[in-house]
Amino acid sequence: MQIFELVTGQVDGGVLKTISREDLRLLLTKVENETTIKWHEASYAFLLSGSFRQVADSRILLGQYLKNGGFRDENRVVETESAELKPQQYETTTKFFALFVRAHGEDLQKIEKDFKVKVSRRIDEGKVTVAPCEHCTGEEFNQACDAFITLYQHVHQHMKMEQFLPKDKDLAVHTRQRIRDVGRTHPVLVEVSEDRKHWKIYGEKDFVEKALNDLEKENLISRRMSVTHGAEAWNKEEVEENDADFDDKNPLEHMLG
Repeated sequence: MQIFELVTGQVDGGVLKTISREDLRLLLTKVENETTIKWHEASYAFLLSGSFRQVADSRILLGQYLKNGGFRDENRVVETESAELKPQQYETTTKFFALFVRAHGEDLQKIEKDFKVKVSRRIDEGKVTVAPCEHCTGEEFNQACDAFITLYQHVHQHMKMEQFLPKDKDLAVHTRQRIRDVGRTHPVLVEVSEDRKHWKIYGEKDFVEKALNDLEKENLISRRMSVTHGAEAWNKEEVEENDADFDDKNPLEHMLG
């Protein structure tokens, strides 16, 4: 399963102030028949589950039904979409997202310009937000979120972590400085390992290789004792405490607000 492949959306609780739970169930069943979305009723809300496109389309369709007494008004699709757009949030981690923004700032700017959205560059409670700007239509917002998800997935799949060992202890100060310089030159994260001997470098494969090649050309490091872990390893914050807890079986989840 890819990141963000499964999306969960929550029906606004304010809906139940204008319609009974029984009537809402009937409308959700009609929406399910058209978009093949899955929905279930929890004690606190009605939840929609499916792909991002299914959830987004289902929200728009449900909004049309609510405004038109259970019927679709094809002539009001664009108006309804624009009126009901809500910022979408995606779970991420501090280490990964900082490198993601450094390496792909121009790509994010292009998404913002092309689709009239704003992609936050800061994480709020473990989530990054994509928000519609003025004059952004529902179709443009869906395309913007799809573009963001595609970019995020592509980058995440190409992340890499390696360990390396400084060669010359007599040049320890110079070596450490050069390692940090390389970390600033390339969009990678470099840290001392828990054993205080090895160093870790994390980033997209191409950037990691460029950084390590720069250090190897100066004969400052050895990669013979390198240990490579999956991309998910450094996407988990607990790696700071224990490398043995690496687990790449649980994909990040995407929650729609």
